[in-house]
Amino acid sequence: MLQDGVANVIVGFIPAVAFRSKEAPVKITFVEVNVLKRGIPAAGLALLIVALSAATSTAPMTASTSVSTANQCGVISCTVYLPLIAKSAPPLPAQFEVTQAVQQPNNSVLLVANRSAYVRWTLVSNVGYTNVDAYLYGASNGVSLPGSPLAALNNPRTLSASANRAALNGTFNFQLPDNWTTGDVALSAQAHNSTGFFTYTTSASFHFNPSAAMQVKVVPIAYQCNSGGTGTTTPSGPYDYLIDYTYRIYPVPGIGLSSHSAISYPGPCTNNLPTPASADWPAMLNAVTSVWISEGQPDIYYYGLVEIDCGSSCITGLGWIGGSKAAVGFDGFDSLHSGASET
Repeated sequence: MLQDGVANVIVGFIPAVAFRSKEAPVKITFVEVNVLKRGIPAAGLALLIVALSAATSTAPMTASTSVSTANQCGVISCTVYLPLIAKSAPPLPAQFEVTQAVQQPNNSVLLVANRSAYVRWTLVSNVGYTNVDAYLYGASNGVSLPGSPLAALNNPRTLSASANRAALNGTFNFQLPDNWTTGDVALSAQAHNSTGFFTYTTSASFHFNPSAAMQVKVVPIAYQCNSGGTGTTTPSGPYDYLIDYTYRIYPVPGIGLSSHSAISYPGPCTNNLPTPASADWPAMLNAVTSVWISEGQPDIYYYGLVEIDCGSSCITGLGWIGGSKAAVGFDGFDSLHSGASET
């Protein structure tokens, strides 16, 4: 039996566990020998000394004993002081995915400071442990962050042998506090249930980069029918509906929105409604790009907005990949601008 670092050993019932001291030789003192008719010869005392000596130290040791040989039998009661060295299972490699918009499993997408962030911890097990709770620990420069540890938003869960990244509940999910999203942060996790399951992870480091808000300038396109009708169609503001989805998918701390004066573009119409052909989209993009260049190529994304008759299908937008900060897109299907392009 082990109680508070003291091992009480009874001859005749010795667990098959060996303790080896990494410190000084262990002193074993037999404090008493009670002689009872249990059928254990006094010679068993010497065997006990040898067994404990081999298990606890590589150095010779002595023991003081007082033995009553009456009836050549007895129960030996002794107190043994041993260092108890508990060795837990090794930690699991940290499998965290930190996302602020879109992310890859290897966390290759840049993280920006001062923006909401979520952590997904993938934990699998061939045993379907139930009612498992997970907790996320955060530290910066070796100091625990306020609120650490965080409980998973979807505690408790049942573990499975594989994880489905496409399923939100396929991982333990945590929302990081705002003061966890600046500079370098070290994350680790633990999980357990009430029936004995426990595991923990190594630590993984993440860097949140300081970044300015993304600036977008809406350039309304006054679309003039040159066939299929007459008149000019210009999308009207406000244009806030354009940035909601963009913010949710772009790793930026925020989006600043402004508007430009309208620019004219002539194109085909159907029943007086703009229906640009495929060649008109790059032409409109070039027109918006020319405005951006003429105004000094600022660090602002110029977004040409056009109102069109999309029908059952249409091109919804076009933009540059790298280089010029310009794009063009349509304003959506209805008064709610559903499906509005945010190229």
